[in-house]
Amino acid sequence: MPPFVARDKQKRDFKERLEEGGFTIWSLHGRDGIGKTRLLAEFRHLAEGKGKALCLVLTDHLSRYEEGLESFHKALALQPDYALAWRNRGNALHSLGRYPEALDSYDKALALRPDDAAAWHNRGVAHQRLGQATLSAHCDQTRDRIRAIHAGKADAEQYWQVARDAWFAYGHWVKAREYLEETLARAPDHIGARLLLAEVELEEGNVAAAGAALDWVLEREPDWMEAGRVAARLLLARGDIAAARGRLRAWYDEYGDNLGEAEQFRWLDWFEEAEDGEYAIQVCQRIRAVSEDWVPVYRQARAAWQWGGDVEACEALLEEMARQGGDWHAAVVLLHGELAWSCGDILYARLCLAALAQMDTGELIDADLTRWRRLQEQEGGASA
Repeated sequence: MPPFVARDKQKRDFKERLEEGGFTIWSLHGRDGIGKTRLLAEFRHLAEGKGKALCLVLTDHLSRYEEGLESFHKALALQPDYALAWRNRGNALHSLGRYPEALDSYDKALALRPDDAAAWHNRGVAHQRLGQATLSAHCDQTRDRIRAIHAGKADAEQYWQVARDAWFAYGHWVKAREYLEETLARAPDHIGARLLLAEVELEEGNVAAAGAALDWVLEREPDWMEAGRVAARLLLARGDIAAARGRLRAWYDEYGDNLGEAEQFRWLDWFEEAEDGEYAIQVCQRIRAVSEDWVPVYRQARAAWQWGGDVEACEALLEEMARQGGDWHAAVVLLHGELAWSCGDILYARLCLAALAQMDTGELIDADLTRWRRLQEQEGGASA
């Protein structure tokens, strides 16, 4: 095949893949100045507007495609909760062969819209490209279930499976509840749906409703291990920390090795809520084995100090984070300040408080804010 023919086919195939992934393709190549100006003005209007339609401006040259990603960065900076933009960013990265980054974008899209069939499909293709056949097959199955739901042809089991994916993969309990209600409308005795509904009720703070749903399950399956996990969470919600800790440990000892990263983080939250530093550290170590992110390192450092009183371990982990470089999160600075105060280094603790006053603290959780106020009160008392 002559080179120019091969090049044209490559461009044509490339455009088809993008359009199949949901892109609007605009070409600037071969247009006059007025035409280019009109297209760019329209794109700017869409990218800076309400985010109802996202598009990508491309030249006809594959070598310029990398530049097209910048449009997604700008759009997502304006509207970070725009699921379609995350999906299309994943498509762009996928077309460039950057599959792990594409998967990260698809996950962000699905965390916002766990019933996006196109995102599940594209995620499956990315896993396939990486040789991850099992993960790819799961994505394809989920895609087919969602398509059946959108077509009005789904049965109770398909609704339940999609609810499970929404909850266990992405913690999206709103969408999980919607599909659980559809499941139970079709199969009122679906025991798996009843149990998952108990978890959703707990997530929304409906302790009495969660207890009723769990009781219904335990009347039928009193020895079901899955129900034991939910029972442990219910004990936490009721304030019975010691009993909850034992139930959580029993479940995690049996099944902890089989959890994905998102589920491990959920278990880390529960062990911290149960004030179980030993198991919180175990979870952090499992997450760190598959992730290079700073968060599990920080959480392990905090657990080592907060529940184990192990200052040396905490300091070593904070030093490890410092060697990794990058910007420090406010939670990390807060932990530095707390550790310094406990060790009598009042000057460094005050420096940390001063730094926190200048940082973006919007992502601190309620527990962090409580610890920050406590440190401020300690510093204020020492200054008085």
